[in-house]
Amino acid sequence: MGLGALLGGGGLFCLAVQLATVSANLDAPDWRRAGSLSLAALLAPAGLALGGWLGALAARPGPDEVSRRGGTDADLLELRPGQRAVWVSSARNGWLLAIGASLVAVGTGLLVAAAFGAESAPWPTSVVPIVAGLLGVALSSVRVRIAQDGLQVSYGPLRLPRRHVPLVKLDSAWSEERFPQEVGGWGVRGLPGAATIMLRGGECLVVRYASGGRLAISVDDAERGAALLNTLVMEGAR
Repeated sequence: MGLGALLGGGGLFCLAVQLATVSANLDAPDWRRAGSLSLAALLAPAGLALGGWLGALAARPGPDEVSRRGGTDADLLELRPGQRAVWVSSARNGWLLAIGASLVAVGTGLLVAAAFGAESAPWPTSVVPIVAGLLGVALSSVRVRIAQDGLQVSYGPLRLPRRHVPLVKLDSAWSEERFPQEVGGWGVRGLPGAATIMLRGGECLVVRYASGGRLAISVDDAERGAALLNTLVMEGAR
C-alpha cells in the first residue's frame, strides 16, 4: 500500500503543479509576465493527499489476504516482586518525512523568490507548503513508552509534541491490525476518544482509557507493550 500511495500521490502532485504552471503562463508574452502560482499552493497539497489516498485504496489487500484482528486484552507479563519494566517502540513513515521536507523546500524557494521581488511568487503562497511540510515532518514518526509512570507518546524527530497519560487514567490495552484505508488515511485520524495514529498499516497498540475512549498507535511489538500496560494497570489497582 505504501508504493500505491507514493505513485498515486506523486502522480497527482506533479499533475497539479504542471496544471498550475500552465495556467500561470497562459497567454503571457514571456516568462517574466507569468501569472501568480497561488493556484499551485492549493492544488499541489490537495493532489498529493487525494492521490495518496486513492493509491493506498487501490493497493489494499485483496479478499484472500485475511487481516488478523485482535479485540481482547493481551496476556499479562509475569514480573517479579519489585521488578521494574519499560517497553519502548516506535514507527516511522519515510515517505511522509520526504514529502514534508519537499513541501518545506518548495515553500522556502517561493519565499526566497518573493524576497527578491518575483511577482509570480507572492510571499503568502509559500506559507501553505511550509506549514503543510512542517506538519508532515512532525507526524512522520511516533515513539511510545510504557512504564510505571504510565503511557508516553511523542511525535517527530525531536519527539515533540509529547503526551503523557498516567496509569490511573488507563483501563486496558491490546494488539490489533489496522490499515490506512480503514481509518481515513495517514497521520492522526479520528476524533478525541476514538483516534488512530497511523504511520503504516499492520500491527497497532490499542489503549482503552478509564473514561471509555480509545487510542490506536501503529508501532511494532504492540502485543508485548499491551501486556506490560495491562500488568502495570492491574498492579496499580491493587
